[in-house]
Amino acid sequence: MRFLRRVLTPLFRRPALGAGSRKNVNGKRRCPLLAQLWIPHQVRDDKERGNRPKMQQSKNTLFLFIILLWNFYFGLTSYGLLNNNEGLYAQIAWEMLERNDFVIPFLNGVPYIEKPPMLYWLIAGVYAVIGKSVLAARFIPASFGLITCFALYLFSNRIRFNKLGFLSATILGSSLGYIIFSRMVFFDVLLTAFFTFSVLCFFLWDLEKNKNWLRLGYLFTALALLTKGFLSVLLIGLIFLIYFTYKYKNFKWVPKVFDWPGILIFICVSAPWHILASIQLDEFAWFYFINEHVLRFLDMRLPRDYYTGPFYYYLIRMPAYFIPWTFIIPWLLKGNKTRKNKGINTFLWIWFLVVLIFFTLSRAKANYYMVLGMPPAALLIGSYIQHHLKSEMMVKIGALLSAFVLLAGSFYVKYVESDLTERKTIEWFKNNSDKSTLYLFKRFELISSALFYYDKRLPIINSDSKDLWFGSKTSYGKGWFVDWNDVPTDRSAQFLVHKKDWNEFQNICPECQITYKGTKTALYKR
Repeated sequence: MRFLRRVLTPLFRRPALGAGSRKNVNGKRRCPLLAQLWIPHQVRDDKERGNRPKMQQSKNTLFLFIILLWNFYFGLTSYGLLNNNEGLYAQIAWEMLERNDFVIPFLNGVPYIEKPPMLYWLIAGVYAVIGKSVLAARFIPASFGLITCFALYLFSNRIRFNKLGFLSATILGSSLGYIIFSRMVFFDVLLTAFFTFSVLCFFLWDLEKNKNWLRLGYLFTALALLTKGFLSVLLIGLIFLIYFTYKYKNFKWVPKVFDWPGILIFICVSAPWHILASIQLDEFAWFYFINEHVLRFLDMRLPRDYYTGPFYYYLIRMPAYFIPWTFIIPWLLKGNKTRKNKGINTFLWIWFLVVLIFFTLSRAKANYYMVLGMPPAALLIGSYIQHHLKSEMMVKIGALLSAFVLLAGSFYVKYVESDLTERKTIEWFKNNSDKSTLYLFKRFELISSALFYYDKRLPIINSDSKDLWFGSKTSYGKGWFVDWNDVPTDRSAQFLVHKKDWNEFQNICPECQITYKGTKTALYKR
């Protein structure tokens, strides 16, 4: 028993902040690896740090767990995959699994190399376990949205700001913008997860001087790179260049950051896919590295398939992302004169502003880009309101309000589902046109979910698709991108046409009749 006590006791001992060696200030040995995963067992009632007794923290943790499960998983399959990006990315993961090719992503049978494959890999893994479904497609972004919230909670507990962890995780996990993006098949929530993990690990390395955190930071940076390209490496580098320079007033920290085991981890994780893709597809290097990264930022990408906007594009959107907190936080901040946490707040402001300024300067704009800046913003909000006497109560009320809005929104989306997805259209086609060939007319992106539900390759007539532009020019696209004059006069063929093209299609095929008409699309037959 004495032997077991001597072995097990150090594993569960609280690690001292700032301890970087195997010995603490009392000279007792501890296990730095398990210290990485340590979660405080005893919480001090320290008003200055915003902490609460253990019982209150347990109640808060339970509330947080329940509200996050509801917000990220309730009604996740109650409506079909949406047109444009969601149906598109879900289908790429399925084609990757079908082709058993996990290097070059394919969409509708042609290469699609705009994005790295991490999201596709993870969704394909879920497909392999439970099959192709809406749940399988949305499970990964929803899960990583939830995990990111818990990352804020654990990080705050690690630095002994326990109340901050509950507030920031609840605020992020109940902000309507973050919930919506997490419940869609997009890259940005997965990117936000790995990006956040990386930034928090680098910060903890600086705080505790433990190189295990530094190497984890390199690992998560590599995973972020495999999620959405070199953007993550650039932004993480900028964040810590500014923060460390501000903190230390010199550059003596630079050699310490360049940890060779960490760099080796980064290279071993991120490099193989880029090398294999460059070998497998000759055009990959130029299109991915130059066209997708450099030229997109400069608004010179080919083809131009993204939006632009004014410099205040994200400034007017961030308040909308944080509804309902946009209306609650000003009240909590009013009259809150307690001393702020200047050290952590400086770091969080740098993190948030680097992301905001970068996307503001970029010519390419999208609503979901700034989800990357929501975790530091949630931590900042939690930091500024944690000393308010009613902050916990108001945050719980706001979270419940958000859950109610989500419930109402799920019913609304179900009501307007036919405007957003082609699930019903393709189901009707499969039930009523067993031997018909289905063609897609012109606008692939606006009806791209049809490909997911049709589950076969679709020939496209008079294509103006930007997403398939690169693939259509390769040998894989031969015979699948056709002009109307080259379409066989097959009386059993049907044509899926978006509402914007109804007049044009009726002009080129006056003999075609509508067999099924939805709110945004229609099926025609000769």
